[in-house]
Amino acid sequence: MSKSNISVIIPLYNKAAHISKTLNSIYQQQSHAFEVIVVNDGSTDNSLDIVQDYKAAHNLKNLTIINQPNSGVSIARNNGALAAKSPFVAFLDGDDIWLPLYLTQIQAMIDNYPGADMFACKYQCQTAHNAYKDAKIKLTERQHSEGIFADYFVCAGQGDLPFITSTVTIKRSSFIKFGMFPVNEAMGEDQALFSQVAIHGRIAYSPDIHVVYNLAADNRACISNIPSAELPFSRRLTEKTEQLPAIKHNEKQKKAILTYCAAHLCHIAKLNIQAEQFKQARALLADKRCWLKPKHKIGLYLWSLMAQGKNLVGVAF
Repeated sequence: MSKSNISVIIPLYNKAAHISKTLNSIYQQQSHAFEVIVVNDGSTDNSLDIVQDYKAAHNLKNLTIINQPNSGVSIARNNGALAAKSPFVAFLDGDDIWLPLYLTQIQAMIDNYPGADMFACKYQCQTAHNAYKDAKIKLTERQHSEGIFADYFVCAGQGDLPFITSTVTIKRSSFIKFGMFPVNEAMGEDQALFSQVAIHGRIAYSPDIHVVYNLAADNRACISNIPSAELPFSRRLTEKTEQLPAIKHNEKQKKAILTYCAAHLCHIAKLNIQAEQFKQARALLADKRCWLKPKHKIGLYLWSLMAQGKNLVGVAF
């Protein structure tokens, strides 16, 4: 069995129901990881005990556990990457799983595209009752085969993200250069990093599916903490477009970035409608950037009105 030069970083916070499957998916890879670093972010369940027992039961000398006070997923990932001893770090959340060829595929891309900063692949979503569905990724024609991914904002602005944190491996030096995951931001830290690499670096991508993203997992931040306003990464991107000189190439990039931000606003609005926060949803949709996604803007606005109307039936004023 071959061995990769990839360190795997797992941020761990109250994932007792899932962490054993996540670890199994790493140690059942066709290629071995160089090391696995689990950063326990102050878990209050028995997640840490499960990892310690797993390490002992399998006599895993390349599994390291780092304990820290609860500080958030960004600090956990950053600390894990800074402790890594190999030149490449892969991130895997404690409720997702890798299919057996993930490390083999990523290592091949590292060898094939030495000038790339980040390496990623497609993913499949696991929903409730162990159902599976493909992510709705709108790849451009040139991204239907392995290669350098030059259309991140175009792709991400039209459908689901082309990759998620659990599909990503990055050069450790590039990770540090691009600022790592931003701290003190409850959500969107992954898109902040992806955007930095998309603008300033190079991404190698495989359209093959090698990761299962668990949408039905316990303790998911995007479900328990629905934002009521635009996330910081999107605000920073919009500000960046305002600084681009007015030339043809930049205008194309600017539109792609702003459409991506519009898709983000529409997504947050949708989450707020589902949470019956109709006022917040319509405030998000009122942003002029949302006109770059006109069907989404109008459809979500009408949905918010109809949903709120149903909730008001029978209410006395």
